[in-house]
Amino acid sequence: MRALASAIVLFAINIIGLGLGPWLIGISNDLLAPAYGDEAIRYSLGGVGIVNLWAAAHSLLAGRYLRSDLARARGAEESDPDVGRFAGRDTITARTSHSRRKRAIRS
Repeated sequence: MRALASAIVLFAINIIGLGLGPWLIGISNDLLAPAYGDEAIRYSLGGVGIVNLWAAAHSLLAGRYLRSDLARARGAEESDPDVGRFAGRDTITARTSHSRRKRAIRS
């Protein structure tokens, strides 16, 4: 399942990056050409750089919450063994810990 998810993500990234990227730079170059002439490509590529910095800033902001989200997922996993499958643990590990709990309760 993880391989399929990563394949889909990489496919989407490539479609967006290799398909839409040059197209958007070309359109912005055509729109800026009447005002800036041959320098329009410089501003088109600079605009893409600014968008990349904006995306990097949002990735860093989202990363600030990663540790607390993982801790919360681990806490939920302890109360419900089926959550472990969705919190990044393997299904086998989650089932094993669940069966150990059942044996401990029966004893």
